[in-house]
Amino acid sequence: MPSHLFQNKEYESTKRVNTLPFRSSYIPFSIHQDFEFIHRIIDKNKSKLLIDLNGTWEFKEHKSLNSMSDISEPLPDSIEVPGCVQMFGYDYFQYTNILYPFPFNPPFVPEDNPLFHYRKRIKLSPKDDSYFLNFEGVDSAFYLYVNGTFVGFSQITHSRSEFDITPFVIPGENVIDVLVLKWCASSYLEDQDKFRFSGIIRDVYILKRKHTHIRDYKIEPIYKYGKWSIVVTNLCEESFSCILGKKVKIALPGRKVSFDIDHPKTWTAENPYLYSIILQDENEKILERIGLRRVEIKDGIFFLNGKPIKLKGVNRHESSPFHGSAVTLDETVQDLKLIKSIKANAIRTSHYPDRYEFYELCDVMGIYVLDEADIETHGANIKDDKWDFAAWQQFADSRLYDDAGYDRLVSLYERDKNRTCVIIFSLGNESSYGKMFHAGADYIHAHDNRPIHYEGIHNLVDRSDYYTSRIDICSRMYPTLESIKHDYLEDEQEKRPLLLCEYTHAMGNSCGDAADYWKLISEQPRIIGAFVWEWCDHAVIVDGKLKYGSDFPEHYNDGNFCVDGLVTPYRQFKSSTKEIAAIYGGKLSPDEPKYHKRPILEKGYLPITNCRFDDENGTMVGLYVAGRNILKEPLTLCHLRAPIDNDVPDREDQQKRKQMNWTVTNVDHQQRKHEFEYALKESDVTYLTAKLCVEIYERRIEISVSYRVVEEPRPYRLGIQFALVKHREFIYEGYGPDESYIDKHIHSQYGKFKVKVSDNLDNYLKPQESGSRYCVSFMEIGSMKVDADDPFSFNVQPYSIDQLSTAMHDYDLQEEGKSFINLDVAMAGVGSHACGPVLANEYQIRDEGHNRFILRFKNK
Repeated sequence: MPSHLFQNKEYESTKRVNTLPFRSSYIPFSIHQDFEFIHRIIDKNKSKLLIDLNGTWEFKEHKSLNSMSDISEPLPDSIEVPGCVQMFGYDYFQYTNILYPFPFNPPFVPEDNPLFHYRKRIKLSPKDDSYFLNFEGVDSAFYLYVNGTFVGFSQITHSRSEFDITPFVIPGENVIDVLVLKWCASSYLEDQDKFRFSGIIRDVYILKRKHTHIRDYKIEPIYKYGKWSIVVTNLCEESFSCILGKKVKIALPGRKVSFDIDHPKTWTAENPYLYSIILQDENEKILERIGLRRVEIKDGIFFLNGKPIKLKGVNRHESSPFHGSAVTLDETVQDLKLIKSIKANAIRTSHYPDRYEFYELCDVMGIYVLDEADIETHGANIKDDKWDFAAWQQFADSRLYDDAGYDRLVSLYERDKNRTCVIIFSLGNESSYGKMFHAGADYIHAHDNRPIHYEGIHNLVDRSDYYTSRIDICSRMYPTLESIKHDYLEDEQEKRPLLLCEYTHAMGNSCGDAADYWKLISEQPRIIGAFVWEWCDHAVIVDGKLKYGSDFPEHYNDGNFCVDGLVTPYRQFKSSTKEIAAIYGGKLSPDEPKYHKRPILEKGYLPITNCRFDDENGTMVGLYVAGRNILKEPLTLCHLRAPIDNDVPDREDQQKRKQMNWTVTNVDHQQRKHEFEYALKESDVTYLTAKLCVEIYERRIEISVSYRVVEEPRPYRLGIQFALVKHREFIYEGYGPDESYIDKHIHSQYGKFKVKVSDNLDNYLKPQESGSRYCVSFMEIGSMKVDADDPFSFNVQPYSIDQLSTAMHDYDLQEEGKSFINLDVAMAGVGSHACGPVLANEYQIRDEGHNRFILRFKNK
């Protein structure tokens, strides 16, 4: 191992060594072959000019780079490329949201910095060709050797690193060694909310090209004086031909050629029409497909092709339960098809550029892309375990990462500049704002007319640069509706359009507030759209089971906060997915309920022969129907639900709710009527009073429940709970067929539904409250029929609230042989408070409430 590797400590700098300049993405084909396609985009592996290096590589793990001593060391293991080393049993899994996975001391990283040694052997026959070795993505930094000779060093995980290896290759077998570091100075700019993976995570290949070739170009649609043209700018030192249909033009070095478009067809998400342009010289050809698309902001309104549009978006990490961050092309296609299926039209590439095929797919499928740079410094906001926004801003202004910030923004722009789907560039995520961004933003503005987005300016302490012209779009994360109106719409200085780059945090049982946001977005022309956080749950398969943060021996983790998507790791839909699909499809109000009270008939129902009560606890311990006690758990008042992820942030209030206990304050037994009065208390504080009245008739039992809130925090539900023998299914009339809540039933229909009890948990990896039904007129399970005076919510589960509250995974749940039933006078909404605003007042349980449930039992 050459001594310079450690003496120079390139990994403590943000420089790249001997990499070629950033350029646009393309794959050249030989002039003598036809273009071939996969998923309607270029199949790069069919190019005769591409040597695919994906597949099996020799491999060795070093716990520290200091244990690496010889580049020619034997590598006893093998590993698949692309891939994350953790998915193959090396290193360890770690999920962290904000804090860095190492001590904060920029630009330094721990000396015990894991190193992963990759080796590939390949036979070449170099003649007059040039060989360009491309790494589409390596996490986090790497040294490259060819035939034992140092070639270069690179970083920026989600960026192409290209090396000219022509001087280093020999006829016959060539040995490529890649030394991947887990951490480097750039890791301080890659503190995204995700599993922290390592390795060669994207494709590796060699382009075999002539010394003179088409190096770079820009293709852009131009709309001027009511006419469309496509302009090609030659950004290299060689001339090449441009072919559009039957038109052929020569692009000289540094010059432009323009093609007027007759009978133009514009590109939109709804109609993604593309024009094919071939760029070629005497040896190779490149196919580009370009849409006629123009983006502009006028009077604070965002226009596409002269028409205002709304971005119905999702944030999407590259995440796979099978491959970690090394998502495959097929997985990418699956995601995009599903995203289109829920009526979304836009994706924010949170929080880094995606693999470049993603953009070609969005071009052909019709998806708007907010293209985000690989920059996040969220952990720099933590000082002495507290938020420190001033320190965060100082970090962005420190000049320490100015060059790195510039490189990352130039890399983003240059790679994706020709993609029609990219309608907005984003400077990154959660990194405050300062000089680190200035040069890169200026570069993009100097080279392109697409607007720049960046939410981080909202976190400035010194707001003197808040209204900077470098940022074209005002952005917010998880604002309340009131703050949008007050802080944005009423801000006379703010002339930019507003984008909610993150809203309705889709963690667990969530997205209860999405329709309210879209009512406001639809009404306000300057609010251009919103992006759900986020697309999929992050989890990885270990020993056949899905695991998330805290399932591994990490020294720090953020638990299941990564399980926060609209779809499961396996891409199964949830009720939140369907809710967003309905809203993005244009439905902003629920179906009108057709609630009606049924006549209470007793004919055909079994007799109620007895009831037994526990006066001390205020519970019904026996309900005898035709002489048999049907209760498998006592009938009690219930004020708790298994905490949903959106309940958890109110930790202090949540703890109070757990500690509240029912105290019986009065009991009155009469011949037919049995009344209990209660106080819900914690210590000496009464939070709620309630009354339970049981009236027993020959063939029915009536249970009246009333309550009044005395002190905050108020419960999430108030009603009765009990258990029956295990039943397979239930029937009801209300909002369905999926779970529904007061703030999440836009996707529902009002009708009569039959549901399997085992299917009533939805697809939540972390168990929680789920399966409630809203605005119900009646329900039936087994022989029991329940009617009520007023619409009610209910739930039937095969698991108790206690088990749903403590189980860490859905596969940890154990069948209890019972059907647990809740009949609720009041059930709070779900909101999105896991990372969003507190639950709106109108979705909390009211100050007081009352309902009467009528239970009858049919002889089956």
